Amino acid sequence: MDIVRIGIESGGSNISLRAFCAGFFVSMTPSLDDIWNAVLGELELSLSKASFGTWFTRTKLVSLENGIARIAIGNPFAKEWLENRYNHLILQALSR
Repeated sequence: MDIVRIGIESGGSNISLRAFCAGFFVSMTPSLDDIWNAVLGELELSLSKASFGTWFTRTKLVSLENGIARIAIGNPFAKEWLENRYNHLILQALSR
């Protein structure tokens, strides 16, 4: 499985999770699965059924550390697609 890294780095196409983490962990500490299921719920509302099914059904949040989320995805093409096409939507979902 390939890993998508989304976070604060010099690449410019990465997503910051700091605000999300700071607000979300104040009252509870959800599991990675809980966080990712919430993100997927938001994305499913924003995307067509076909797009969501193609790009997000086989994803998993594998870590969330130091403002960087690592998302496991099935293949290198899907990894590139998420990084280039859905970074902003993932950020919006994580910010809610």
